[in-house]
Amino acid sequence: MFYIGASTINSGTETYKWFDGTLLQYSNWVIPVTSTDAQIFQCVTMNPLNRGVWHPTDCFRKLAFVCEIPMVEI
Repeated sequence: MFYIGASTINSGTETYKWFDGTLLQYSNWVIPVTSTDAQIFQCVTMNPLNRGVWHPTDCFRKLAFVCEIPMVEI
């Protein structure tokens, strides 16, 4: 599992957003996520070994993460 860059931190709501503040246009939750889940588990992880499903997760858990980098034309 690894962090994918979405959380409720700094969103001011129980709505998950990408770290740049944009709303999620796609999601692949393992189960429907409630506002209680979003309050307790503020970060989102993905499990690539389980069809890439997303899990609400504690942000203080030590896990790897994925960074977005701009695409460069060669």
